[in-house]
Order: sequence, then C-alpha cells, then structure tokens
Amino acid sequence: MKKLSISLCMACLTGIMAAGCTEETDSDKRLPDGKYPMTFTAAVDGLTVTRAGTADGEWTDADWIAVQVSDEIKIYAPSNNGNNVTLTSDDPFYWQSKDETKTIRAWYCGDSSTASGGINTGGVPTSWSVQPDQNEGEGYQQSDFLYAAPKDISFGSTDKSLAFTHQTARVVINIKNAEAATDADVISSVVIGNEKNLVLSGKYTAPTRVNVTTGTWDISGGTMGTITPKDITASGSGDILKTYAALVIPQNMSEQKFIAVSLRDGNTYYYTPQSTDADLKSGTQYTYNITVKHGYLEVMTVKTGGTWGGGEETTNVTSKILKKGFTADDLKIGDYYYSDGKSSDGGYRKYTDDSFVVLDIKPVLTDPSTGAERTCIGIVYWVGDITGEDPLLKRDKPNCTHGLVVSLWDMSAPDNGEIEMTWTYGGYE
Repeated sequence: MKKLSISLCMACLTGIMAAGCTEETDSDKRLPDGKYPMTFTAAVDGLTVTRAGTADGEWTDADWIAVQVSDEIKIYAPSNNGNNVTLTSDDPFYWQSKDETKTIRAWYCGDSSTASGGINTGGVPTSWSVQPDQNEGEGYQQSDFLYAAPKDISFGSTDKSLAFTHQTARVVINIKNAEAATDADVISSVVIGNEKNLVLSGKYTAPTRVNVTTGTWDISGGTMGTITPKDITASGSGDILKTYAALVIPQNMSEQKFIAVSLRDGNTYYYTPQSTDADLKSGTQYTYNITVKHGYLEVMTVKTGGTWGGGEETTNVTSKILKKGFTADDLKIGDYYYSDGKSSDGGYRKYTDDSFVVLDIKPVLTDPSTGAERTCIGIVYWVGDITGEDPLLKRDKPNCTHGLVVSLWDMSAPDNGEIEMTWTYGGYE
C-alpha cells in the first residue's frame, strides 16, 4: 500500500508537469481591447527634399494621412515634425492578438479639405488634378499626392514604417544669371505648357504588384491648361537668378512647347524638348537649368534617378525656335481645310535649324466658334505670295488664290480625263 501511494503521487506530479508544458492557447495570445493602438512611422521614400507641402519639405502635425487596414480607413497625423515621423490617431486601429499581421496601405492628398475626411476616407483617389496656379495661395501644396504601397506589418514587427512615394512628377526650373537675364526684374513670367497643351488631371490606378510604388495614369480626356509654377527661393548658387517648381501630372511633353520664359521687353522664348527630356514620370524630379540667350533658350536638363533627390544624369540641350509661320495659329503646310472655308492646325512644325516635326493632331469636324458640323475636304500644301509665281496659279479667278489646298477627292473629272479642282473663297465647287 505504501508503494502504491508513492506511485500514485508520482503519477499525479508527472501529469501536472505535462500540463505545464502545453502550447499557449489563443486566449493567451489575445491582447486587451483598446490597450495596444497601431502606430506607424512615415517617410517619403528616397528624398533629400521631401514632400511638397511645407516650406522646408518635411511632414508637419497639420498633415492628414489616410491609413487603410482591410476595408476600414482612418485618419492619422504626424505626432512630430520632420521626414521620418510617427503617425498616430485620435481614433486608431488596435492590435487584437500577439500573432496578428495586417496589410497596411496609406495615402496623402495635398488638398486641405481632406482634413475633415473628404477624399481620404473615400478610398485611394481614382483621379487627381494639379492646380493651374501653383504660385498663389496653397496651389502648390494642394497639388501634392503621395501613396504608400501595401505592406504586411505584424504586432511584433520592429519595422512599422510606411514608405510614401510621390505620384506626380516635379518640375524645377532654374533661370541662370547670364546673357539676357541678369536681373530678376527682367523676367515677366515663367509658364509650363502653352496654349492649353498640358494635361492637368487624369484617372489614377494605385499599384497592386509587389515592390511597385507608383500607380498608372490615364490622361485621355483630362483637363488641359498651363501651370504657373511656384516661385521658390533660389538654390543658393551664385549663378542662379530665379528658381521655380511645379507638380505635374505624368505625361510626355516631347516636341511641344513645354516651358515659356517671358521678359519685360515683350519677348517670349520657348523650350521644346526632344526625345525623353520631358517624358514626365511619377515620383521623378526633372530640373531644367535655363540660360536666356538673346533670341532663344539654352537648356541643361538634370534627370533624377527614380526618386526626387536620387542619382542625377545631366544633358545639355538647346531649345528649338519655330520659324515664323509655323505655330498652331498660322496657316501652313499640312493644315486641314474644311467645307465652311476655314482651316485648322495640322501639326506641322518647322524650326530655325530647318528640322521639322509633325504632331499627331486630328481634324476638328465641329466649328469651335459656332458648333456647326463640317467636313474636311482638303490639306494645305503651299502657302505664299503668288506674285511672280506660275501664271497658272492666277488663271480664271484673279481675286482667288489658287494652289493652296489639295483636295481629298476628285472635285470634277472633265471629258478630257484631266482632274480639275476649282476653289472659291469661303467654300468649294
């Protein structure tokens, strides 16, 4: 009996020890409700000059950031200033379990109206617009749009950072202190775009693939216009007279009037980029160091590698100057001629170095001044003074200029088989 009692006691003790070695239960992993709020750190990825909104380019506690966990969105704000800041909220998400992992994404919209919710709590913006005047008021700040791609963060993660990337492009223009611009007062204006050739808005799709930090843009149907850039403090270099900056919807401005510099003397000079010198990408800064010559612009482009403030690649270029008579408003070779006797730009551009380009411009089949429909009946192929030209150009109708337009079809076919095109001013017959 004594031995049996001892054996039973030993067995009970062993059972107690075995029970003490079981795995931690789910209830042991659960955290008290409302005790462990989710906080994050936020930095703008790879920048030496960070976000656009503040004078010194850093986050402030007045910035409102949308943070999404699953299908729920809450507003966070930096609890301190700087680039690498802590994000906290008055109504935060909470950790519920020690082994919990959440997928987090976030975005920042420069429009100050988002402070009360607005587009932030409605989800990632599906469209975005930049302000046409970024020099007055908050236009520059309101054009800013940042996105932090989805990231898995666990309760035990030591890295709870959210890396934000600019979804617009940034254009910086440095006017050098040289040649025709040695005094800031001689500069009347600096404008990005010309005659509403710059896209100011577009449809936006956030990235979904791993390690992709910028979304895609559809700029078809976007609002067109120009941008007055923000006049900011010069870079500090003695050879820089003025510095301007603007946030721009990603687009390619190749072969278009991209930057216009107007002087007080009434002259305006344009920079028309070639190749990829103005193929503007999300999250990338493009710097144009411009020397205003007497009659044209000399431009040195500085492209950053991937992110604002990243590695730089420098290229010297000289702006092309259009010859007189080859702007959008001039009648020129390639323009469209309509059944109402009017014409429109066909996209042909010729420069002072005799090079040329043909822009992809379609006929305008509705008269913009009257709204009336019309038909494109011909293409301009010759423009000039007929005085001294072949007299055949002046036959039949002395008050009508002949030979300017070639018909898109046979106007008439006489019995002799020759094709005859007879034009009258203001129409055709």
